[in-house]
Amino acid sequence: MAAGASDTHLRQIEWTVRPGAVTAFESTRAELFSLLQRHTREVRASVIYRSAGIAGRYRVVHRSTAAGGEMPAELRAWMLSHPPSNYADTPPVNELFMRAL
Repeated sequence: MAAGASDTHLRQIEWTVRPGAVTAFESTRAELFSLLQRHTREVRASVIYRSAGIAGRYRVVHRSTAAGGEMPAELRAWMLSHPPSNYADTPPVNELFMRAL
């Protein structure tokens, strides 16, 4: 789904991925985006950005119509089987923004 005017929330997750985990990280984010589209109607768009200047630096962005609620079981199971430690030495920074204007 394309992002639209009803998108009121933006979640940004900043990652510093280990060099040897870059390929796995990128492919698993594609899996995650597919799961989000199937199981969370409020998520309207998901994008991954790779830094052009800092190796292993990523920003994952989700645009949504709501802050989110209870996580569906399939999505929760996926998250548990793909912990951040598989890809990074430090936890990602996860921040939720709400539209101000």
